[in-house]
Amino acid sequence: HSILYAADSAGRVPHLFRMDLATQRETQVLPPGKQQRVQEVLPDGRVAYLERSGQEGFQLFQVFLTPGASPALLLQSPLSIRGMRLSPDGRTMTYLAGLGGRFGLHVAPVSGTDQPLHAAEVGPGWSSPRWSADGRQIYYLASDDAMMTVSVQTVPSLRVVSAPEQAFKLKQSASLLEIMPDGRFLLLVHQVRADERPIIVDTGAIRSTRR
Repeated sequence: HSILYAADSAGRVPHLFRMDLATQRETQVLPPGKQQRVQEVLPDGRVAYLERSGQEGFQLFQVFLTPGASPALLLQSPLSIRGMRLSPDGRTMTYLAGLGGRFGLHVAPVSGTDQPLHAAEVGPGWSSPRWSADGRQIYYLASDDAMMTVSVQTVPSLRVVSAPEQAFKLKQSASLLEIMPDGRFLLLVHQVRADERPIIVDTGAIRSTRR
């Protein structure tokens, strides 16, 4: 087993690393140079990650965890990509795409055989989307702290079933980290106290892989 994550090294921007949990040995997945963020591990072992591309923001790439493997685009988009998340069955991904601080929620097959579908306008203050355990709902936080949900169908074909609806309203601002198998929501509540620096954890960047 191993953990994938993004970290910086001396004089470098954050890029992909892999740590073997048995030996604690840390290796670079790709050479440093461009800022990278881990997103998901696909069923066939490819790693989906974001990489900064010039001034246009981040693009979604893929790479196998084998020595000498070359990265390739996973998704071709003229927009900046954020917060990609894989559906429970591993066939579909949801992500945010946009420019200028305004993002839309999209869904697309991982195979890349069909065009992405636009599911909702997220707007500023976005929070990365998360799938329900059954893969039929996508949840995200709107800028007014409302938990929103969109119904989707992934088989036999991909389609957006419903317009965004409010599931519930938060009492204070937070980030959506995960939806637990039993339906509970794992949230990071932002609290800033004097002379303290809060710790922020993104569970989307912590994934186990089998060697």
